[in-house]
Amino acid sequence: MTSLPNECFYNCYSLRSIEIPSSVTVLGDNCFYYCSSLTSIEIPSSVTELGDWCFYYCSSLTSIEIPSSVTELGDWCFGRCNSLKSIEIPSSVIKLGDNCFYYCSCLTNIEIPSSVTVLGCWCFYYCTSLTSIEIPSSVTELGDHCFTGCSLTQIKCLAEKVPSIDIYEGEDAFYGLSTSTCLLYVPKQSLEAYKQDEHWGKFKYIYALDDNGGGTDTEKCEKPEISYANGALDFKSSTPGAKYHYTISDEDIKTDALDEDGHVELVATYNISAYTTADGYLPSDNTTATLMWLEANTDNPSTNINTTAKRGIVVKSEGGIVTISGLDEGERIEFMSVDGKVLGYATSVGGTASFSTSEQIVIVKIGSQSVKLAVK
Repeated sequence: MTSLPNECFYNCYSLRSIEIPSSVTVLGDNCFYYCSSLTSIEIPSSVTELGDWCFYYCSSLTSIEIPSSVTELGDWCFGRCNSLKSIEIPSSVIKLGDNCFYYCSCLTNIEIPSSVTVLGCWCFYYCTSLTSIEIPSSVTELGDHCFTGCSLTQIKCLAEKVPSIDIYEGEDAFYGLSTSTCLLYVPKQSLEAYKQDEHWGKFKYIYALDDNGGGTDTEKCEKPEISYANGALDFKSSTPGAKYHYTISDEDIKTDALDEDGHVELVATYNISAYTTADGYLPSDNTTATLMWLEANTDNPSTNINTTAKRGIVVKSEGGIVTISGLDEGERIEFMSVDGKVLGYATSVGGTASFSTSEQIVIVKIGSQSVKLAVK
């Protein structure tokens, strides 16, 4: 067998794994389209071509290694692989096709090899976890909407000649990107050319790369604190003029999901990520927290009936310190190890309680409910 033809495993949504023989040289168009249960795959070094839509909507695929025999990633190749966190692109690849990583919302970093000359249209569209990227000196062209919807706070473009930008109905590669907060670093000798360019010049902060290819020394904003009270999130930072950029995602949200028995467990949590920007400062690192909806027993004084309501609790951990906000004043929180050993207690002040621990996982008892938490 020398090829997996077009639509070979199209819509095989229960396929979890597959072994491809070393005789195969081509994975055809739509080859693994909507193989939503496929978690991993090893592409043999004989393969030279990944067809268009090859792994589209492989929503369980978390990582993949592409052999050095491949020269181009087809259009929509990894579109909607929204569990894909990392990918290794070999130096043989010269083009990332249109919509190549469309809606890869978990992709946190990617190294583009210096062999690549073109980033296709909509290439990284809505890669919402991508906060920084380095564009190699070999790139000469960026397709329209290339970075639309990304959460980029820093771009390094190593190309001395300013790459051209495609336009579609007046919208360029950076359409929808916050060019007023994202920092752009470019070669020192090309700094003015980037500033004068119609599209690259939209960036408010354009800095010269230093001799080692790093950014100039600029102080970072302080990471924001995240808390919750009275039905609202509260962000705070000591950096003067701080502005807060946040992302909230709900683990319960699924799109076109499949369930065999019609029973879906809900977790009722929001994942929160926030960072800070300010004029004259580099963007801060991200702060993450989880907003959980827990039961809160309340007494009705007119009826003496105990009723159940929901209240929001924000839980975050950093540096071994667990912080919980949204609590009642003076509320006592118990912390236990996974084997049931009591580690200690904390009492809320101003609705917030903190506890320091060396445990990697703790059980936090809040009222009558317990929450398992991984300590960072």
